[in-house]
Amino acid sequence: MRVLVYGAGGLGSVFGGFLARNGHDVTLLGREWHLSVVRREGLVIDGIWGQYRIRACETATDPSQVRTDRPYDLVLLTVKSYDTTAAAAALKPFVGPETTVLSLQNGLGNMEAMLASGLSAENLLIGRVIFGVRTEPGVATVTVSADPVAIGSVPGAVPRLSAFKMASLLTSCKIEAVSVEDIRPVIWSKVVYNCALNPLGALYALPYGRIPMEPSTCSAMQAVVRECYAVASAEGVRLEPADAEAYLRHLTQALIPKTGGHYPSMLEDLRRGRKLEIDALNGAIVRLGARHGIATPANAALVEELQRRRPVSA
Repeated sequence: MRVLVYGAGGLGSVFGGFLARNGHDVTLLGREWHLSVVRREGLVIDGIWGQYRIRACETATDPSQVRTDRPYDLVLLTVKSYDTTAAAAALKPFVGPETTVLSLQNGLGNMEAMLASGLSAENLLIGRVIFGVRTEPGVATVTVSADPVAIGSVPGAVPRLSAFKMASLLTSCKIEAVSVEDIRPVIWSKVVYNCALNPLGALYALPYGRIPMEPSTCSAMQAVVRECYAVASAEGVRLEPADAEAYLRHLTQALIPKTGGHYPSMLEDLRRGRKLEIDALNGAIVRLGARHGIATPANAALVEELQRRRPVSA
């Protein structure tokens, strides 16, 4: 299979590297600081899934460097949510009628942005990733994994490559994945998780496990989750567990212990003055809440504070 990883940072490198290790023809498109080392020394994947050095990947640091002699069979979209619209437009030379585009992104609005760009729903699959990767030049380290990758299709669409076959492909390459009938609740569940933990971890430099232990961050986390659940209900998304209080128990008793020592990547982005994904997380909850007449002060406060520290538009 011919594969393009569009946005090959840490996460994209793990997917692309394992696909290449399994014999697929993989091109990594990403930043020079990372891929220059990959070109010279190969891609190193290490961490909790073992250590590998993969030399089979082609690399590119600009879309103009990517071969267009024939369409790709699979494009993995792993850019940050704020780059989705631009990336979807730039993908057009690489996407043919039989190409599958798999979005492996955080937040809300990515699917809608890709469809608005003209990508067919039949060419699109949506993935939820809940493992963490730390990146150094030429190295992607898998630090934590809480659940298999979940793959689903656009609601109402029949994808050319089924979610089941995509999940099977990833699993055969060492990335455990499952297919789901309805991807929306799965995506929303991760959005709730990220909204509750990432901004607080970034603002207070706390690992996930400390957030429920500090009275101020714990109360903020609880308020964020309750607002997210109210907005999801208004959007017609049925989350599991079915109510916010049950989710909070699940979050503190089951989810956070799996990733208790993990710091959000948003903290590193904040420290380095990078653009943040807050607009597709808590910002999306605020916008959708306003659409439905639902107050979201806890989410709005986190957005405002992060914008003050590092403007989203920067």
